[in-house]
Amino acid sequence: MSRAEDIFEQIRRDGLAAIEEFIITQESESLFIDFKRSANNGEGVRLDGNDRENLAKAISGFGNSEGGVIVWGIDCRPSKELGDVACERVPIKNPTRFVSWLQGAISGYRIPPHSRVQHHAILMPGTDQGYALTYIPKSNHAPHQVIVKGRAQNRYYIRAGSDFVPTPHSVLAGLFGRRPQPFVYYIFATDPAEIIDEEKIRMKVAFMIYNEGPGIASNIFLNAKVISIPGENCELIFSRPTADIWNSQFTFGMHISAISR
Repeated sequence: MSRAEDIFEQIRRDGLAAIEEFIITQESESLFIDFKRSANNGEGVRLDGNDRENLAKAISGFGNSEGGVIVWGIDCRPSKELGDVACERVPIKNPTRFVSWLQGAISGYRIPPHSRVQHHAILMPGTDQGYALTYIPKSNHAPHQVIVKGRAQNRYYIRAGSDFVPTPHSVLAGLFGRRPQPFVYYIFATDPAEIIDEEKIRMKVAFMIYNEGPGIASNIFLNAKVISIPGENCELIFSRPTADIWNSQFTFGMHISAISR
């Protein structure tokens, strides 16, 4: 889990307590978190133009960098000692509706679009007000250019400290002027347990390897090791991967190594 995703999940889990903590501790804006006050506090009939521009800049800046989170509904002001800090709650009217506006705005303001952006509403009990979160992961299809009309139009941004800064061509060339890279990760898949001959229970776990990056992955390898089994009546068996795709080796029945051909 990335630092930005960790922040997003923590705020989503803690809800209003996290918002309160930001104000009490005067949390500083940083490489991974940005506080935004909505231009009209969500009281219009659509997303305000300034909010659209801020969203577009953030998706470009966070997407071109290491990812980050926008917390909508908090006013941020400069402090000599701490930099830009959260100082006042400015709740958004109907945050669920505000999130739907954000969701509808994410596709049309950057080239190329960033499809992995997430939003979440935090409601204040007994009111029609609350806060909104926008999680922008690091993009595998960067760089992203802002195309929404305004001061940021046709610019590329990166996150630098607590700001989104326009990126000159020389920096873009250094960051993205290279061959597309793969982004490989693994997941687990399980089948429902089976009862065999009314005496045995069989369970299967599969390892799945996935490439989400724009580049082709080669020489993929997997190591899996058994640390322990539940008891003496248990048996664990590795199935051999498809031989024309993988070179594999078993060691002591507890470890498998496989590399793609």
